[in-house]
This record gives sequence, C-alpha cells and structure tokens, in this order.
Amino acid sequence: MERPLVLVVLGGLLLAGVVTRVQFLDRSLWLDEAWVANSVLAASLPQAIYYDHWLQTNPPLFVAITRLVTAVFGTSNVAFRALPALSGIVSVLLFSFIALRLLKPSFAMIAILLFVFSPRVILYSQSLKQYSTDVLSMIGLLALGYLYIDKRSDRWFYGLLAAVVVLSFLSYSAMLFFPFLLYTVVTKVDLQSRANDTQAAIRPNWRQFFLVIALAVFVFGTNYGFFIAPNKTSALAEFFPEGFYQGRSLAQFLEFYGGRLLTLTGDFFFGGSAVLRVVTVLITVMGFIHLWMSQTKWPRLETFSTAVLLTAPMAGIVGLNLVGFFPLPGFHHRLLLFVFPITVLVFCLGLQFLANLAARLISTRWASVKATSVENVLGSAVFVGLLGLVWLFFNTVGLKPFFAEEYEDSEKAIAYLAQRLQANDVLYIHATMREQFKLYNRAPPVTTRIVYGKIGMPCCPRKDYRSPQQESAKDIADEILALSGVAAGRFLWLLITDRALNRVYARRDEIEIFERGLADRGCAKIEEAKLAGVYIGRFECKPK
Repeated sequence: MERPLVLVVLGGLLLAGVVTRVQFLDRSLWLDEAWVANSVLAASLPQAIYYDHWLQTNPPLFVAITRLVTAVFGTSNVAFRALPALSGIVSVLLFSFIALRLLKPSFAMIAILLFVFSPRVILYSQSLKQYSTDVLSMIGLLALGYLYIDKRSDRWFYGLLAAVVVLSFLSYSAMLFFPFLLYTVVTKVDLQSRANDTQAAIRPNWRQFFLVIALAVFVFGTNYGFFIAPNKTSALAEFFPEGFYQGRSLAQFLEFYGGRLLTLTGDFFFGGSAVLRVVTVLITVMGFIHLWMSQTKWPRLETFSTAVLLTAPMAGIVGLNLVGFFPLPGFHHRLLLFVFPITVLVFCLGLQFLANLAARLISTRWASVKATSVENVLGSAVFVGLLGLVWLFFNTVGLKPFFAEEYEDSEKAIAYLAQRLQANDVLYIHATMREQFKLYNRAPPVTTRIVYGKIGMPCCPRKDYRSPQQESAKDIADEILALSGVAAGRFLWLLITDRALNRVYARRDEIEIFERGLADRGCAKIEEAKLAGVYIGRFECKPK
C-alpha cells in the first residue's frame, strides 16, 4: 500500500475502532457486571476490594478507578462502563502504533482490522469487567517494551519497569512481563563499546537485575497476599475444571495443550469456522517460528528481545498452568483475552512471511517482477478479502449472538415489577438475579415479603456457595415447597434469569422447574413477561 492510501485506511479503521467501543454502553448490567457495580458502590475502598457478597476477581486499581469515575459522573450504566470503553479506545490506538512498527504497512492494516473487529474485544470494551483493561495493559507494555528495545537506554528501562509495577495492580497479567525485564538486563550490551564494535560484549546489569527481582517479589506478594488470596476459594478453582491438565501420559499432555493451541485464534471474527481456525493457528505458529528464526544471530543474544517480548506472556501462562496456579480453559476464553493482541501480531507476521516467500518465488521466475511489489499486492489482496468477510460477518451474524450470552435487561425488569407489585404480594428473587435486584432496586417495591433464592447460585459468592451441579432434586423441591407456603393465599412474583448460558451452566431449566413445581403446589401462573435475558412470572397461590 502507498503511504496516502495507508493513512486513509488507518483513519477509517481507527474511527471504526472508536465507534464500536462506545456502542450499547447504556444497556442494563448483567449478573457478572452487577456484582462488580455493587462492590464499587460499597461504603469504602477496602469494602469494595473485599466485597462481602462476592469474590472480588477484579484488580484493585480497576475497582479504585471505577469508584472515582462513578463518584464524579454518577452511577449510570454508561459511567460504570466508562473505564472499559476508554481502555478499548486507547487499546486500538496503541495497537495500531505497535502493528505499524512490527509489520509492513499492508500487514499492519490486516492486524488492525482483525483487532478492531474482534467481537469479544468489542464486547468487553462495553462491559464492566477487567478484560478490556487487561488488553490495554498488555498492548501498552508491548509498546513500551518495543520502544525500550529500540532505544536501549536506562531511561526507557526504568519507564518500562515502572509501568509494569503500576499496571500489575490494574491487570494481573502485567506481572507476566517481569521475565522479559530480567532477560533484557541479563543480555544487556555495553552501548559505549558497541559504538566501536558491532560485536560488543554482553554485560549484564546486576543492579537492575536485583531491582527487578525485588520489585517482582513485592508486586506478586502484594497482589497475591492482599488481593488474590483473600478472594480465592476452592469453588473458584472448581469453576474451571477443564482449565488444568490432569492426565498422566505424554499423549494426554499433548492432547490437552494441543487442544488449547487450537483455540489460539478463536477470538478472530471468523474464529467459529473449524477450517479457518486450523489454518489461522498454523499461520500463527509459523509466525512464532519465523519470529525466532529471523533473529538467530549468535552470539548476539539481545537480538532475541522482540521474540522474547511477544513470547514471554504466553510462555508464562503455560508455566503457571503447569504448576496449577492459573487455569487455561482455552485462549478464546475471556480470562485470556489479553493474549489476543499478541496472537494477531504473530498471525500477521506469519502472513507476511508467507507473502514474502511467495513474492520471492514469483520474482525468481519472472525477473521483471519486483518481490516487494508482489508482496504489497498479496498483502493488499488479503486485506481486501478480510474486509469483505468483515462486512459479510457483521451483516449476517453480527455482534448479537455475543451480546446475547451476557445480556439481561434487568433494569427494565425491576422497573416493571416496581410498577405492578401490590402491598400483599410476595416477590421471589432467584439466586441468579440477586445482585441485579440489589443494584437497580433503588426504590424498594411495595410488598410485605421478599424471598431471596438459594438454589442455582452462579459462581462465586464469598459465603455459603454450592454449585448448581451439586444440588439434588430434593433441594430444589424443598425451596419451591417453602416458597409456596410463604405465598399461600397471595400473588407470587418470580424474577429469574432467562439467559441460555445459565441453563448450560446449571444443567437445567430453572424457569420450567419452578413453573411445574409451583403448579403442583397450588400456584397457577396468571401472567408472564419475558424481557431480554430475564423472566418474570406472576402466580396466584391457593390458601393453605
């Protein structure tokens, strides 16, 4: 691509990146966002970090900044999501910067296109969770790391070190950059001798080495001791049973991690296609191999710095998973969304390598054809093809399936109830709707009795949690029996989530079970309202 065209395309992609990150910010918060919002609204910052009702899995700086934003701008849905949205916008800008530094223009545009239009990256830029700030922290540290490799000055080193320390409290994934910092100080080149000798000796800076070690111990100890361990229970580990290798043979080991490798490109907008997923994973692996092979110039170890920068976070994840510290349910999981920028960059490095290889073959056969021209044409052709796929994807599939997994119009549902509840009614809040009801029930409904459900509890409350899979039919029947007794001779309202993903998690249909169970105990359904992701039912219960 010529420079003017690159600037036009880049401008269009940046605009699309901003627009897609600020859509739908005012939609109702769903369960996973609602408990975060309730923790943010706690009386004090310590109470927010150690939220009494739920395990606080968001890093402390994320909670603190969100508290500050809501204190200044109020507690609207938009204000709650302001930090993730801003993180999403800045991520697009920083990713564009590093893509243009690492890749040739055509392939940089491909990388930016894939990043801008990733459905899950868009979704979590509009969600009150830490995943968008995880992505921002990863990209920011990649950019600073690349600048340090380019400048090789103490000033940039200490700037990168300070960024890693600070961002580790905004995103725990930032701690994965400490190994890269150790690598840079161990393979440090004497810049003064380098001016006179291209094969200058490597002279480790041991003062910086021990400083990095000390800060890494401090950051990890502080994060783990004060923020992670107090918000970690066995139930949280059990929530990711498929995230840890539990086999014994080499074949099982290869099967587990090979399966995880195949999810590496699952967050591409076309990630659902099995054929495309395998092809993109192969190209990404090729990109990693080329990244390391192209920098093999022994004994100049510092030439590996870019490869180490892009590889260290992913190697760190696998290492932490092997020791049982960090789950690896798959790279397409939101927990590992921060890996996506690296995946895109390395995938495009693989594409660039293949295009360069094809261009050389063509130019060898036809001497009048320049390899650089062929490479540019191939890169532009891939970009145009992907742009067409983006248009087709967003005009046929779109973002709706991704948002539907995590969308509950609980704010409207609770307002609906507030208008219809009568003084003698009973309101049953299912365990899946407790946090949403707490958040949006700003004006208590006129009712004599509110019953908070205990069965079907999603993961992970701080106290008295039991997985829905561990609940027996008797547990469910007992709750329905007790509820019908409380509501005898009254009108009973049910508020239950209607998300398909919850039915998959609980392995049952709570709505159907409650309707059938209440009918057997003399409570006839007389009214029903189904909003997006939320079920409201009204029953008339016979007197005892």
